[in-house]
Amino acid sequence: MRIWYPFLQLLIGISGGVLPGLIKTTKGQLFNKLKELSNTPGNIDNLKSLIKTFNHPVPKAKDLNPSDLHPKLGTIDYTYQSIERPRNLGEITKEAYSPQSRMKVTVPRSIDSNFAKYMQRYLEKLSFCPLGEKWIDLGDYLWPRYFKFTHCIQKNCSYPEGLVCQEKTSSNPVKIALLYWTCMSKICGTWAKIYVSVINECQCSGCLS
Repeated sequence: MRIWYPFLQLLIGISGGVLPGLIKTTKGQLFNKLKELSNTPGNIDNLKSLIKTFNHPVPKAKDLNPSDLHPKLGTIDYTYQSIERPRNLGEITKEAYSPQSRMKVTVPRSIDSNFAKYMQRYLEKLSFCPLGEKWIDLGDYLWPRYFKFTHCIQKNCSYPEGLVCQEKTSSNPVKIALLYWTCMSKICGTWAKIYVSVINECQCSGCLS
């Protein structure tokens, strides 16, 4: 049995609700790994590395018709996905500084007003945690092929030092659907839906463990 066959079952399990307990031990380990990736924000590079271990035939041009794939995938989130190659593929960009992404800082009134304003601006800017973005090529097995990977740029965000920028935990994480090209034996032609979570906001919080 080829190595990609368990992976097909795992993908079907995620999108179709098959219980991990129905899968044999080895397959269950792969299922848990993929499930962990699908629920961990910022996991797209790990998913890409996992997919590199599978070597079944890639989809042909006729299998990549957007008109056929849109109904299978559903809505494309163009904030994070692109069918066409982005101009800035591979370049890391930072989210611009904005009042909405800063911590509110209060300076004692006893301090000189001009100095207080300076310190307030300085501390608010220091506490800003930028979100790094980079378009990456997911390769032949995933559609849409291009995905915007996001991560929190680690930096000190407090004075004195002690707090760092980390992902902001959300009770409603953003999950993006992708299609994965699968094969059974020598027959290819099935697109299975998987999900990846993305980081969409960073915050100044406790030290990294």
